[in-house]
Amino acid sequence: MKIIKIILKVIYNLLFALLLLSATFVFLTTFNLIPGYNFYIVMSGSMEPAIHTGSITAVHEESDYNIQDVITVKMKNDPSQTYTHRIVEKLEEDTVSFKTKGDANESQDPDIAQKDQVLGKVIFSIPVIGYLANFAKQPTGFILMVIVPSIIIAASELNVMKDEFQKIISKSKQNKKDEI
Repeated sequence: MKIIKIILKVIYNLLFALLLLSATFVFLTTFNLIPGYNFYIVMSGSMEPAIHTGSITAVHEESDYNIQDVITVKMKNDPSQTYTHRIVEKLEEDTVSFKTKGDANESQDPDIAQKDQVLGKVIFSIPVIGYLANFAKQPTGFILMVIVPSIIIAASELNVMKDEFQKIISKSKQNKKDEI
C-alpha cells in the first residue's frame, strides 16, 4: 500500500510540474508577460545547430543590431508570421536594413529585413519546449496538458480537504464525548 501511495505522489508531482510548465510556456508565447521580452516558437530547422526546431526563443528589442546577431523578424507580406535568422550584412543607406541567413541555409534570404520589421535579438533559446507549448495551444493539447492535469490536481486537493474535514469532525465528536 505504501508503494502505491509513493507512485501516486510521484504521478501527482509530475502532473503538477507538467501543468505549471505548460501554462508558463503557453502564456509566455501568447502574451508579453515580461516587459521588453517576447517569446517565439521556432518551427523550422533553418537555424540548426544554433537554435533547434521546436525551441522557444527569448527575444529582446535592442536599439542597434550587428552582423552575427540572431534576430527575429516580422515577414513583410504577413506581419503575423516571423522568422529567426542571423544578420550577415548591415545596410545603412537611407535607413538601416539587414541581409539575413539561416545558419543551415545555403543562401541568404531573398528579402532584406527593414529595421522596423525586426522584433529583437535572440537572447537565449530552450530546445524542445516549443513543441510542448505549441501542442498545448491546440485544443487536444490544451485538454491533455492543462485541463486533465488541472482536474486531477483539483480532485486530489478536494480529497485532502475532505480527509482533513473528517478529522476535524471526528475530533469534535470525540471532544463532546469526553465532556459528557
